[in-house]
Amino acid sequence: MTSRPSQDQLLAIVDSIQRGALNEALSRAQDLDHEFPDFPITQNLTGIILKEMGRLEDALVPLKAAVKQRPDYAEAQNNLGIVLSDLGRFKEAAKHYLAAIDQNPNYSEALNNLGCLMKDMDRNDDALTLLDRAIGLQPEYAEAICNKGDVLMHLGDRDAAAACFRQTIQIAPTYAAAHQNLTECQQYTKDTPHLAEMEGVLAQGGLDADSEMRLNFALGKAHDDFGDYDQAFKHFDAANRARGKAVSYDFEQDRKLFARLKGIFAESVPELSVPQATRRPIFVLGMPRSGTSLTEQILASHSKVYGAGELGLLNNVLHRTDALNRPMSEALLREVRTGYLGGLAEAGTEASVITDKLPLNFRWIGYILKALPEAKVIHCSRDARAVCWSIYRHSFVTPGNDYRYSQESIAQFYHLYQDLMAFWHERFPGRVLDMNYELLTENQERETRRLLEFSELGWEDQCLDFHRTKHSVQTASTGRVRQQIYPGSSESWRNYEAHLGPLLEGLGVRRSDQ
Repeated sequence: MTSRPSQDQLLAIVDSIQRGALNEALSRAQDLDHEFPDFPITQNLTGIILKEMGRLEDALVPLKAAVKQRPDYAEAQNNLGIVLSDLGRFKEAAKHYLAAIDQNPNYSEALNNLGCLMKDMDRNDDALTLLDRAIGLQPEYAEAICNKGDVLMHLGDRDAAAACFRQTIQIAPTYAAAHQNLTECQQYTKDTPHLAEMEGVLAQGGLDADSEMRLNFALGKAHDDFGDYDQAFKHFDAANRARGKAVSYDFEQDRKLFARLKGIFAESVPELSVPQATRRPIFVLGMPRSGTSLTEQILASHSKVYGAGELGLLNNVLHRTDALNRPMSEALLREVRTGYLGGLAEAGTEASVITDKLPLNFRWIGYILKALPEAKVIHCSRDARAVCWSIYRHSFVTPGNDYRYSQESIAQFYHLYQDLMAFWHERFPGRVLDMNYELLTENQERETRRLLEFSELGWEDQCLDFHRTKHSVQTASTGRVRQQIYPGSSESWRNYEAHLGPLLEGLGVRRSDQ
């Protein structure tokens, strides 16, 4: 037996990863881990593979082993930071990125990753400093330049953001994320040069599914800007078909999950007697595109509130505790509470109230209200046609939305959502506030007063001027929350009504021409 794997054995794992044969790669890596238990390179590779498979908690084990064996292993420190960041464990992630940079001050990838983490923690000045360092080391580092533009866009500086995206495209003409982000920074006419540029990239072919999806969403948005709705729909439809190639949605799996949740909380659930947390959470949830970003921005305009954006924290805690597969108990609720509040403490703020606006947290309302009795839950709703069409025409960065790639499956999921929300309202009367998007746009002050009163926050006039709040917004609604409220946006689906037969039929809504 040799003391370390051969170069050929390591290259075979890398080749499997590059071919997308992750199960094969994992088998090879685990065999070498067993044969060479103290060899950090294979431990690092095993962690990378598990991360790519979405097994984040499992990926921590080999990556932690690798950095324990070799604290100076900068690549493993960086990869461990990536996994911890994806798990929402931001402070831990930052420590490992910094360890990688300490070992290699010119490690531009780690600087880029730490910059993105700072953006997620709403430390945007730090994010820009780190990204500029990465770019200074590697002037044509397209990803870092695009990420800098992303920070600037979320801060509302569209002109500076657009310049970054154009620079990215100049360096890497097929960089689809930069093309898509640029379309969010400007309005298009049929003569806008970037329109033909995107069409040229798409016509070249050879794109992966994600790039094809992004370019089609970008072109759909551009055509929508100047009212070419038929062509816009063709691109939105192509974008969803492209992404659907890589994602398999199982409606039955969601149906069983929702039924399981109703079964758990239909029974008597223990009450926790606990002191109020130092940082009180407000959950803003509902279907995506239902007004969650707008509602959070209003709350984040209050002097006592920190808007943390879409946290994956509760998902991670429920997964780590295996909550859905364990009998309900006071001990389990305390584990969920401790895990969530511990993660919330990493938000990097001293604010006494923190918003968590991950929309799909509507699934976990029972766990929220039982494990976090001081929490407030704001449920955002909107016209079903507007919500479902908006889901179809936008891309998302957060996981859990695999239903969105066909009109039929969006309608199916919407019915599951409606049924579960009716259950939560019946099970926890008065504990969930409904905020209707259309009512908010029609009478902003009345609905804002209602929101603040339910949230146990005093009135502050700046909550009406939410669009002036210097708060980073990390979602597809970035542009909308930088503008004043206006009524009528829920009617834009009508421009596409002729193409929405499957969706409207699934929702039980007749088309206006029938």
